[in-house]
Amino acid sequence: MRWPVTKAFLESRSFGEFVRNKHFREDQAGFTQFESLADEDNREIIVDFVAHQETLENDFAILCKRVGCPHLKLEWRNVSHRRSPWQSFYASSADRDFVYDLYKVDFETFGYSRELDREPDRAAMTAGRGRADLAS
Repeated sequence: MRWPVTKAFLESRSFGEFVRNKHFREDQAGFTQFESLADEDNREIIVDFVAHQETLENDFAILCKRVGCPHLKLEWRNVSHRRSPWQSFYASSADRDFVYDLYKVDFETFGYSRELDREPDRAAMTAGRGRADLAS
């Protein structure tokens, strides 16, 4: 199959099975955000601004200001109308712990709580891990 993450999804009955599926990490969709934003040696983030989905509207306004364009309003398209919050995907503490261990570098670098109970803390972004803290 051309897209390993699709194969992982089709072979899984739950989120926990999906993230543990061997094909999940074969696909770029399973890579850490740090891997996607870091240099070839995965030592330092090579972008000077990192926006967060949770604070996207505010982050986009900061980005517009930094590049000198008028503030543009983001349009909401393809909005999900989930009935349950995203935290419900983590059906067990084992799933939460597995995802934390898999993406520990992202949790630490981008200021996310291990408990998945709040928005990212920009002040807690790991200093020296790159330049992710420049968004504030």
